[in-house]
Amino acid sequence: MTKQWADLTRKDFIRLNDDMSGVEIAAEYGVHHNAVYYKLRTLGIRTTRKKRRFDPPKAELEALYRRMSMAKIAEHYGVGETAIFMRLKEHGIGGITRSDRLSGKPKSLEHRLSMSRSALASGVRAGARNGNWKGGKSSANKLARSKVAYYEWKAGVLEAANWTCQGCGKEHGHVCECCGHRILLHAHHIKSFAKNPSLRYDVKNGRALCERCHNLEHHKQSGEFGERPTGKTPSQSA
Repeated sequence: MTKQWADLTRKDFIRLNDDMSGVEIAAEYGVHHNAVYYKLRTLGIRTTRKKRRFDPPKAELEALYRRMSMAKIAEHYGVGETAIFMRLKEHGIGGITRSDRLSGKPKSLEHRLSMSRSALASGVRAGARNGNWKGGKSSANKLARSKVAYYEWKAGVLEAANWTCQGCGKEHGHVCECCGHRILLHAHHIKSFAKNPSLRYDVKNGRALCERCHNLEHHKQSGEFGERPTGKTPSQSA
């Protein structure tokens, strides 16, 4: 018959401590875990010797940490976040930011717009803190293209075109079978961005074009890409 809590001897506690954690001993005898630890201390039994049930390899844990949050890793292993935190700390794994985890992953236009708005609102990329800073020499044209309104205009143009090139009909993200090139759509100003300030952010003044069609549109008059079809009026450069 199993002994009662009050009847356990030092030898019993040594045996229990070898096989179980303090929490498990407490659950076995229906007492609080603090009572177990107090009893072990008073009997001179060290509690550092515990049977570890969750101890994944460092390489495996590090690979998961590079792409998942601690909550997700805990869910993956079916343990608590504290256990994950302790194993990460023991292995010296840490310092990986959310940005690092997202590195290399494609971001949607909506996501990029959200990041841009956040950066503009916080001012983290303003002035000399911006990688493109050239001592305040930015032109009015360039400043106008850096506004949130410009990116919202671009999103509106692409959405209005159903994310399809209005020149050749290829869809955004289409991969060419010949060369593997991925189609990324541009938003082209029908009437010049520089010469028509009032139409800069007018969605009707835009066309969704792939890179090739956009280049053709900008070089029609130069003859670089062949003669301009007769009877058609070339659009002004954006």
